[in-house]
Amino acid sequence: MKLTANPEAIAFAAELAGCSLPLPGDTSPAGATPRRRATLSRYLLLALLPLLFLLFGCAGKLKPTGYLPDYTEFNRYQDENFGMRIRENQDRSIDQYFLTREDIAALEKNGEPVPMLADIGITEEDVQPVLFIVPPAEWRASWEPESEEEKEALLFTIRERFYRYLLRRYPHPVRVRYAYVPDEPAVLGYRVLEVQTAITDVNPGVGWLRYVIGYGAGTTAIQIEGRIQEEDTTLAEFAIREAHAGYPNGFINTRVFNSTYCLRYAAEEAINNLSNYFRTTIPAARLREGVTAAGMAATQPIELQ
Repeated sequence: MKLTANPEAIAFAAELAGCSLPLPGDTSPAGATPRRRATLSRYLLLALLPLLFLLFGCAGKLKPTGYLPDYTEFNRYQDENFGMRIRENQDRSIDQYFLTREDIAALEKNGEPVPMLADIGITEEDVQPVLFIVPPAEWRASWEPESEEEKEALLFTIRERFYRYLLRRYPHPVRVRYAYVPDEPAVLGYRVLEVQTAITDVNPGVGWLRYVIGYGAGTTAIQIEGRIQEEDTTLAEFAIREAHAGYPNGFINTRVFNSTYCLRYAAEEAINNLSNYFRTTIPAARLREGVTAAGMAATQPIELQ
């Protein structure tokens, strides 16, 4: 077997070793040709890509910021970039009877019966649906956007996306409001839960890496923490960290240079995920005090880790 060497590889190795070897056909001074510099740059860039991604291309683990009392003992969900803790278990005994239109369509498509409250001798007057209140989010991160307008836009993204995604995840008669008006006829008798949130940590990333390299390099990251309150009682605590590079689209989208632009995408993903976790933790409605459903236990608590 005849072995042949790659001249460019030999020249590259020599360059790294501090030697000067010309490439075939190179008549100019060694190490000074555009071809050599381009080859060296290409190899160095490929070698640096994994390092750039590790340094600037992931959300990373949750950072203890002091907003929550503890960041290790999450009993509902726990991952390196998300945690949720339930401090008071929830009665989910009738949650299966509150379905979105998508849930109902899926059951009907499969020929399965749609659960109805009447099947267990319960009426709508016997249940207490949830009213989510989403007040303005707080800013507690050390890094801040370039302008107050950008800061307010990012904070409002959290509030508006909670409004949107909670209404998508939860069925009627669950409601979402920005503020609680006790005398509002539409929400009389509802179970009022307030979703308190704060941006506690931000990594602005590196704009030119997002634009020039892409593939997650230079991505931004945001950490959002919060509580679900029922009057003076904390029902749940949560923290989530998400990353996003803002869709650079191969040198087309110059807005990725702006960190806040990318952070709004990261915040949207975080709230979308949180809304999913809320739905599997906080029931859409519960039986009113003194009401029991025929043929089922009074409570069916959620499973904790």
